[in-house]
Amino acid sequence: MDALTDIMRVLQLQVSIYHNAVVCGDWTIRMPSREATSFHLVTLGECRMRVQGFDERILQAGDLVIFPRDLAHTLEPLVPLQGQQQHLPYDATSDKPGTGLLCGEALFQHRAGYQLMRALPPVFVIPRTVNALWLEPLIALMIAECKQGNAGASVLIDRLSELLLLYALRYFLVSQPQPQGVLALYSHPRLAFAVNALHADPQHAWTLEQMAQCAAQSRTRFASSFREVSGMTPMEYLTWWRMQLAYQALGQGEPVSSVAVKVGYQSESSFIRAFRRMFNLNPGQVRKGLSIL
Repeated sequence: MDALTDIMRVLQLQVSIYHNAVVCGDWTIRMPSREATSFHLVTLGECRMRVQGFDERILQAGDLVIFPRDLAHTLEPLVPLQGQQQHLPYDATSDKPGTGLLCGEALFQHRAGYQLMRALPPVFVIPRTVNALWLEPLIALMIAECKQGNAGASVLIDRLSELLLLYALRYFLVSQPQPQGVLALYSHPRLAFAVNALHADPQHAWTLEQMAQCAAQSRTRFASSFREVSGMTPMEYLTWWRMQLAYQALGQGEPVSSVAVKVGYQSESSFIRAFRRMFNLNPGQVRKGLSIL
């Protein structure tokens, strides 16, 4: 899954934690629908999650919920509790029943992140009971930082959350029997060879025939299966990936002319046209930091 590695590198993921406390009393948390990518990690106790259009779900300590495109949803205790709703530090709740919730929003400095999130299901849960070597130690570290509140805990929790989401993304891809969308290309038994080749040499003047050879398929079969799996033609994907690399390089201040060559364009004007079509921005705006994600 070398192509997935490339994708994870350009995402430039940052996590902003907006809630990290124990919710006590007669509480209900209602989250509106937004375009953001968000997540909830139950750090203590349990709660009920309701999402319109989905079955309600009981969440236990250590369960991770990810909303690639934040849906309206509700979190509430399993049984009614007494008293006013309170959000308290972990060390102030020893005698109060409640649920610990760590909630955050994923921000992408690269537009590819939001495009990839649209290829994921509206919501998915990774329970702590999943047999994944990464899940238990990461969650244990996060819960320990939440409860102990040592110096620098908030920064560490942010970074651990970023790791958690990247691991979760990879886990989702490899655990789905029939993934769909662009992300499905990276684990496809044939198409992944072609995609990896494109990522390894984006400058190359790729032809459909060459791509098909990498996947050990005929041109017709390759073009058909690629579109069926990803919703894009092979050439559309190549252009898409080149533009992601270009966006990253421009954001780092590289000149437009050198970026054009770097991603396979001999003509700077044709590169600029392709970039505008993809992002509705001029390359110079990105280079000067004037783009709005």
